[in-house]
Amino acid sequence: MDNSAIRSAEKGAHWLDELSGIPDEQPPIPAEITQIKQQQAHEWPAPGEIGGRWDRGEFPIDALPETIKQAVLDHQKDNRQPLPLIVSSALATVSLAVQGLTDVGRDREKGLSGPVSLFFLTIAESGERKSRADSAFNEAVKNWEKAEIKNRIDDHKRQKSAHEVWQAKTAGIKSDIKKLAGKAATADADAAQKIEDMQQELAALDVSEPKIDPLPDLFYSEGTAEAIAAHLGEGWPSASVCTAEGGTLIGSRAMSAESAIVFMAMLNVFWDGGSWKPRRKTVSAPPVSGIRLTASIMVQRLIMDKLLEAGSREIGLLARALITEPVSTMGTRFIKDRPPLAPGDLGFSRSGVLSQFESRIENILKQPLNTNEAGELNLPITWLSHEAWQVWRKYHNDIERELAPMGELALLKDAASKSADNAARIAACLQVFETGNYGNDTEISADYMERGCVIARWYLNEALVFFGKGFEPEDERNAKLLSQWLVNEAPNKSRDGEPIMVDRKMTLRNILWVGPHSLRNTKTRDAALATLADSEVSHLRLFKIGKQKWLELNPQLFENKSVYKHDSKSRNESQQLRDSWGK
Repeated sequence: MDNSAIRSAEKGAHWLDELSGIPDEQPPIPAEITQIKQQQAHEWPAPGEIGGRWDRGEFPIDALPETIKQAVLDHQKDNRQPLPLIVSSALATVSLAVQGLTDVGRDREKGLSGPVSLFFLTIAESGERKSRADSAFNEAVKNWEKAEIKNRIDDHKRQKSAHEVWQAKTAGIKSDIKKLAGKAATADADAAQKIEDMQQELAALDVSEPKIDPLPDLFYSEGTAEAIAAHLGEGWPSASVCTAEGGTLIGSRAMSAESAIVFMAMLNVFWDGGSWKPRRKTVSAPPVSGIRLTASIMVQRLIMDKLLEAGSREIGLLARALITEPVSTMGTRFIKDRPPLAPGDLGFSRSGVLSQFESRIENILKQPLNTNEAGELNLPITWLSHEAWQVWRKYHNDIERELAPMGELALLKDAASKSADNAARIAACLQVFETGNYGNDTEISADYMERGCVIARWYLNEALVFFGKGFEPEDERNAKLLSQWLVNEAPNKSRDGEPIMVDRKMTLRNILWVGPHSLRNTKTRDAALATLADSEVSHLRLFKIGKQKWLELNPQLFENKSVYKHDSKSRNESQQLRDSWGK
């Protein structure tokens, strides 16, 4: 064929401008296509990245105290889940145990203090085994809860019976007053005196209501905001919302957008340590205050998108949460071969390092909660030492500097503004877990504050990666979508019984016919093609045969199907997992 008929573009936009107006009929596959491959295959450069500004780093595992670190790594070795998912489960357990004992003071001079409670939001598909991680690290909490209920249940039953008697007396007096009210209205002196006597008796009962000490109830995985708040107000004042199916909690079809907003608003208030008044249609519920709540929620990306649409970011929940969208390990979790068990070997036993973690958690939970007469937590404050405050101040100022208009975090002001607060919370949780010391006479050391800052910054970077995808220019997003479709789906598609792609080549018209829906218009398609044909990206070349417009894909894309930073990271981590775990 005449090679002058094959024209590749130095810049895709120029080439597409030149081709405008040429009809896009679907032609038969010409014989010259194989010649193009033979003549040009050796000329392809390595495909470049599209955008790639939102990079992620490894979780800083060494920032964790040794007991937590080894428990996390041991669990990952046996269960092969994404490391950030396991870390979030472990830290959520630590937060749950510590939050009922102390608040953290960030700045003594300014009186800045608040809860140590942490909120974790993990974005992952079903099948990542978050439930298994939660079960492993919450085992100690559930064992303590079960034992504590057993120890308290008899007294609880007696208190409940006494309260039922009190309720019956109160209801009986009110009923008698109602019966006599008519007689009193007709100037019956005896009835009026009896009503006065019963009112005094009722007043005495009102101030002598028997107390019912709550039983430990530390985990909520379902329920409306009103129901959970009511349980917290009447029950154990330190708990967690923990679920691997967050969609059933705040993203289900049964929950309206308004209910989801109310639920997220409740989480915000409790993260701040504030008072929240449940909204009930039938009765006026008292405000719920003096409680502490940890959250560890996993949602699928589809549910996360719905939460964003419902206003979760505007409400502030995502600013408070420690977000991660970890690289999936599915496809690498192979079961290794092993010899048969020896006679008498019972098989599974909990590892020593996980037992150490559990022992620390149990010791923390055995500490009595400091509550007032209303059952609300009245917590001491563990302040940062001056050296720790200097570390925290530097971290706070570094983050603040990046919030400037051209700063790295300028588009993430909400989450970044809460990061220093989360850093102090993490530091307090780690120190209390590791040392058991807390309260007004204890200070958080600079070492734990540094650990808190490192971990908080990693989660902030995760949020930047997650939300950064939304900051990408539309042309970049469309170009990535088109490149992935061309490599992964187009080779397997056909039209009228004929494949649409042969030898990595196809007509541009096929994108409009069977390509991604968002690219099925000429303007959007051509902008994406221009990006992919750019000499610095080189995912494809554009040419024409006669009047037909064609593209040819870079063969290296099929050898390395991921050329975006966050995706290449996924590939590298998966390969490392395969190397370390084996098949």
